[in-house]
Amino acid sequence: MQGKQEVIRTKRNHFYTKSRKKVLLPEIHHRIKNNLQIISGILVLQTLSSDNPIFNAALNDAHDRLQSIAMIHEILHQNEDNKEVVFKELVNKLAGHISASLKFDKEIDIRIDIPGDYKFNIETTLPLGLIITELLTNSFKYAFEKQDAAKIDIRLEKENGHLLLMVSDNGKVIPSNIDFVKSKSLVLSLINDLSKQLLGVMQLKPENGTKFTLAFELKAKGNYNELC
Repeated sequence: MQGKQEVIRTKRNHFYTKSRKKVLLPEIHHRIKNNLQIISGILVLQTLSSDNPIFNAALNDAHDRLQSIAMIHEILHQNEDNKEVVFKELVNKLAGHISASLKFDKEIDIRIDIPGDYKFNIETTLPLGLIITELLTNSFKYAFEKQDAAKIDIRLEKENGHLLLMVSDNGKVIPSNIDFVKSKSLVLSLINDLSKQLLGVMQLKPENGTKFTLAFELKAKGNYNELC
């Protein structure tokens, strides 16, 4: 009898623990998002007090990166289970945010080809979202100086047990011999570090513009994803 009561008590405690986690997760994501918004606001105020264009550009880039992270936590906060993000929904929001914030003087056709049922947890979503943020921002700023019909394609698909993220534009060609590891570019260094978090393999090559490809698996330690 005592053993049976112990089993019931253990199950009840497990239920309470799961329920408590379900209550706490939305609050955690909400607080993280609020803290990121506060930091973003501080960066904006800092740019208003500075006349240095290089310094202000760096602060604006940091602000955009924080906004992307906050957006991911906002989507997680809105989800019922707070475990996964519909990745296509996130990419659409990131593309809209970057397009609105940079106010490019030319129309850019952004095409997003991502299955609607691809869902990732935050350990996968965060580095992927930040990689896309860096690539989109870089294309908007530097790829289309002499390009009228500007296009950016974002694709995500499965191939031979891997997932392939492909981001390409038809703008200025980036040299294919760039070394991600030794590059002094902050953008490339960030992409390299983020790709390592996904245990991914990167490739950058000219293809009617520039095409970035990241091959990665969803079996990294700590990851839970429906696509495994």
